[in-house]
Amino acid sequence: MAKTIIEEVREGRIPDEVKAVAKREGVDEYKLAKRIASGRAIIIRNIKLPDKASAVGLGLTTKVNVNIGTSSEVVSLETELEKVRIANKWGGDTLMDLSTGGDLDEIRRAIIKESRLPWGGQYRLTKHS
Repeated sequence: MAKTIIEEVREGRIPDEVKAVAKREGVDEYKLAKRIASGRAIIIRNIKLPDKASAVGLGLTTKVNVNIGTSSEVVSLETELEKVRIANKWGGDTLMDLSTGGDLDEIRRAIIKESRLPWGGQYRLTKHS
């Protein structure tokens, strides 16, 4: 089984992903690895978009997290997808879908498909795509 980034840095290795993020952040890769190993920094990534990984934590740049989502009162998939496109265009660092209204599986799949950013949500898909 493949090791996680934190497991690798705790064993003294610096994965390529850590090196790339350190370079983008303008920090020493060894310092970033040490911060990850100690829990003072993490790497956020979308496994399908490895070049978009970013780091959050001690000594790192501020990130722009884009929160989107439908509600029980307003359900417009097209509006949420437009927000995703704007985040993609203007350089958001991460995207969080907080949808609570509508067909959540359909909404989540469409947002994942449209996003070019590391992505998170408040629940998991219940159906397989």
